[in-house]
Amino acid sequence: MNLQRMRQENRVVTHSTRYSMPEGRVAMKKWLAKHNIEVDEFAEHKPPAMVYIHDRAIRFQGNWADTLIALSEFRR
Repeated sequence: MNLQRMRQENRVVTHSTRYSMPEGRVAMKKWLAKHNIEVDEFAEHKPPAMVYIHDRAIRFQGNWADTLIALSEFRR
């Protein structure tokens, strides 16, 4: 499973304080493009959400399959 699959059922927004500066937005978008990562939106401020996948919430530990399982279990 991967981020593209997650986007089929969820809106994926990247949040970073780096987006508050033009050079930060360019750097983040360039990094995501370099790694072929597509998201639905970029946000300077954390948007309201049902769940955040973050190191302080549902943790992404390098494996999308486990992350999606954790997300599914959270929704139950």
